[in-house]
Amino acid sequence: MSTGASSAASGTVLSGNRTFAVAGQVVANTTINGCVEVRAAGVTFRNVVFNVAGCFWGVRNFSTGLSVIDSTISCGGFNGNAFGSSDLSLLRVEITRCENGLNVAGRVSVVDSWIHDMNGGQGSAHTDGAQFNEGASDIVFQHNTINVGPANGATSAIIMWDEGGAQNARVTIAGNLFAGGTYTLYCARQGPVDRVRITGNRFGTFEYGSSNGCTGNHVTEWSGNVRDATGAALAAA
Repeated sequence: MSTGASSAASGTVLSGNRTFAVAGQVVANTTINGCVEVRAAGVTFRNVVFNVAGCFWGVRNFSTGLSVIDSTISCGGFNGNAFGSSDLSLLRVEITRCENGLNVAGRVSVVDSWIHDMNGGQGSAHTDGAQFNEGASDIVFQHNTINVGPANGATSAIIMWDEGGAQNARVTIAGNLFAGGTYTLYCARQGPVDRVRITGNRFGTFEYGSSNGCTGNHVTEWSGNVRDATGAALAAA
């Protein structure tokens, strides 16, 4: 009820792909029908509806300090990423009908947001609420609901980098409600990792398990994580 754009977002309608290249620009109460690139520092989208069907990148940041607040983005059921990939923050943002909610390269904050009904993933693609790239660091996911659902190739609510090379570092995943996917949360498959803390989350339905690889030195802290239906504590797996 408190997430996403309000009806006032229809005040201005911009059709076609857009590039925002004015530092500190604020875009508010607007509907954008097309792919968006941000190429200036400190751009803010507030109460914006993004319709990005057919865009591999819905909103892609090429600069620093991008903020998206009280906004909604839909990929229309097509493959692609709603947001990417670094130096951005989302607050009370609704993401729906995308293959991936976020492609994360680092310095990303997602708070009080709702990622749901992710029905992209045609062909060999798979669906994640958020996927972290190799070496991505300084990441916060706090007090969000991410429910990717069991259908349409959904893989995870969040999949951290789980291959070789530089692992994710300085990651906080706290106080979220997660559901769906094969394993709902994928952690690194090797360690040691640097300050990866997964605390106080609730886990709903899944296909195989609530977590994968979140054991030993693959995480710095795993505590207070529970099954949503019962409140029973969840051991890392």
